[in-house]
Amino acid sequence: MKATKLQITRKEIVALFYNIHNVIPSVCIPTNLIAGLPGESQEDVNDLKPFIEEMQFDCVGVFTYSHEGVTRAYALEYFFHKRKRNKG
Repeated sequence: MKATKLQITRKEIVALFYNIHNVIPSVCIPTNLIAGLPGESQEDVNDLKPFIEEMQFDCVGVFTYSHEGVTRAYALEYFFHKRKRNKG
């Protein structure tokens, strides 16, 4: 989540989710996820699975990362590839 520059933590997302459900029990909460963000590891994916299960979103859309020049992640891809080369 750090790479996406979200202004909210996982703990805050969980608290917000439960607060909304307490106020409006019949609320429908969907979410969208992007898979394959530069630098994403298998550990990141494994951490996400229990979060999705716990939240019980009403609808989940999963999209493949697309290298678009107008996005923040566009610069990340260069950063992660350069860092990999420097470590090797």
